[in-house]
Amino acid sequence: MNKSLLIIIMSLCLILSGCWDQQPLRNARLVFASSFDLTENNKILTTSDIRSLKGEVRGTENLQAANVFVEAEGNTLRDTRILMDKKLSGDFSPNKTRVLLIGDELAAKRELYPLFDILYRDPRSSLGAKVAIVEGSASELLKMNVVGEVLIGEEIYKLLQSVEVNTLAPIENVQSVCTKIFDEGQDFMLPYLSRIQNQEEFAVDVTGTALFHKQKFTGKILRGDEPSLILLLKEERKKFTRFSIKVNPDAINGQKYITIQVKRDKVQRHLHIQNNRLQSVTFDVNFDVIATEYPKNKLYSKKEIKELNKKISKSMTDCMNQAIKKIQDANSDVLAIGRDLISFHPEVWKQMDWENEYPNIPIKAKVNVKIVDTGIIK
Repeated sequence: MNKSLLIIIMSLCLILSGCWDQQPLRNARLVFASSFDLTENNKILTTSDIRSLKGEVRGTENLQAANVFVEAEGNTLRDTRILMDKKLSGDFSPNKTRVLLIGDELAAKRELYPLFDILYRDPRSSLGAKVAIVEGSASELLKMNVVGEVLIGEEIYKLLQSVEVNTLAPIENVQSVCTKIFDEGQDFMLPYLSRIQNQEEFAVDVTGTALFHKQKFTGKILRGDEPSLILLLKEERKKFTRFSIKVNPDAINGQKYITIQVKRDKVQRHLHIQNNRLQSVTFDVNFDVIATEYPKNKLYSKKEIKELNKKISKSMTDCMNQAIKKIQDANSDVLAIGRDLISFHPEVWKQMDWENEYPNIPIKAKVNVKIVDTGIIK
């Protein structure tokens, strides 16, 4: 019996094919990050950061990671990919890409899906790559090469991870953006990067979130606390959500502000419909917060706590409504109110011209803040 089984297995080994679809890493040129810009002649400039190793070949201990930049100009991404293949000694391999950067001019003038079409069709594409908009030229930012001692691609990737965990920007990648591109009931926003100069060196900073309408960048950007407030309304709070709020304008400089961290949040969304028309939208927002810094002290006083709750609630209500007005001015439905109408009130949605009516719908939020913790001291 054992001999028969062995003969069958050996016979199968002779007729079964091996792995014919091999893509050996030794032949691949791994792309860590890519950028896309619109050129003066209305073409697409693609710049790719290819990770390589430099140093002696005797042992891995002396090898160091380095960037090699390759770029090409073409009518589409596939066109630029073909041209870049001619400039590389190995196979252009995008399956390890972590970051995709888009220049703000390209994002504003071209729709996103035609730009990304190749990424959704190529099985080797990294659908988990993070996507961000860049102020000015994305290529120039990518070709900064290093920030301090960190390679630029890795620096941007870790920076985006940091702002996501601090609820400063949404968690978006190539795959998640695709689902929103084709959803007529919602828009989206992406991290907005800028190149800033620190003394003699340049650094990368997330200066806000870029608002999209359908597939194009609107040119409007949420800045400061606005991205965090909108993400809280979307119930997308992550590990840390902190705000520094002026509560004592007449105090000395060091005692004007309180810093809070949101510990628990509850958001109730109300769509007010009458005669099969959406009349208004209101948000009832409740935050339990931790006071992480308050130089004026006196947090042992219930009266002080009550007064602070009132001041913080008013300040956050005003800021949140300003952020809502900004997304409406941009005609960017990042709160997915249209998606709620499609899902729960389809008869109302069918009667509305959402494109023209959304910016004028009264949308208001009311925030109620309660300090529930003051740290290890009162």
